[in-house]
Amino acid sequence: VTQLGVTVEDRFCIYCHEKVAEDRPSHDNLEFDTCRQCHNYHDNKALYEDFVKKHLDEPKNLTNVVSLERNFKEIYPKLLRRANNLLTVEKHNGPPDSDPKYIQEWANSSHAKSGVNCKNCHAPKDQDWKDKPTIGACKNCHYLETTGFLESRHGMRLNQKNLSPMKPKFARIAMKQDALDKDLNCNSCHGAHQYETKPAEVESCLGCHDDEHSVSYKTSPHFKLWRSKNKSNKIGASCANCHFPRKETKTGRIKHVSVDHNPNNTLRPNQKMIRPVCMNCHGLGFSLDALGDIKLISNNFSGSPENHIKIIEMVKERIKQKE
Repeated sequence: VTQLGVTVEDRFCIYCHEKVAEDRPSHDNLEFDTCRQCHNYHDNKALYEDFVKKHLDEPKNLTNVVSLERNFKEIYPKLLRRANNLLTVEKHNGPPDSDPKYIQEWANSSHAKSGVNCKNCHAPKDQDWKDKPTIGACKNCHYLETTGFLESRHGMRLNQKNLSPMKPKFARIAMKQDALDKDLNCNSCHGAHQYETKPAEVESCLGCHDDEHSVSYKTSPHFKLWRSKNKSNKIGASCANCHFPRKETKTGRIKHVSVDHNPNNTLRPNQKMIRPVCMNCHGLGFSLDALGDIKLISNNFSGSPENHIKIIEMVKERIKQKE
């Protein structure tokens, strides 16, 4: 146990659950230092018994793929109290000497199509013009996204007043050599004026990450599905679809579907990915097996799980026991 009390001894569970095998014979031969292999201390949403009951005997691939569609276009006029009027090159309100290249990129972007002009980012709320807007300008419209980003490893240094932006060279996993000194902010993934989400779903991630899991993505079934652009698959299987899942929140009575920009929320322990990510496409049993196979994770799920997590069988046995 550390002085801060943030860890516990391996056999800590025995103090309350010493007689667990009397109620659950499936646990009879399990050691108490293995509890956390199935049970997470802080997040057990995909493993508790009632949830598992609802998802017994599901197939590897689900027939009905779940998809949350982003709804910026519909809700932003209500949330921000402004119209989404299309803007053209002629209607930009940047400086007269603005670079035509940047103006054209902006005019072709979703920002211009939604009525977001130059000053909305470079001089919001009648502030002085800034050639390089801070993340505060993004936060004026994308509050949920920037909040998540600032809580993540990507943005956490920007969340501190006296720290420089995060750089890939600070990471504990392999990063591309030519990206080591890159400052991480919103524009690192989305671009400054084009500002589209498509590049941010795969190419922005692989522009920095060079670990085995990331490098293996482009030879994986997930990438083949993503590249095929199958119209029946509304989600796809990009890096962002899995590590930056969409979520629904409410602002008053307005339902807001946004992208969770904090991958920590679904990364450690990796079982946290099961409900918001894996089970959009796959059954619970397969999801548990896949995330329990380190080799399969490393090669980006190119193959089938070699190990089997017996939680499904344990719950079935528990149901029989109660009958």
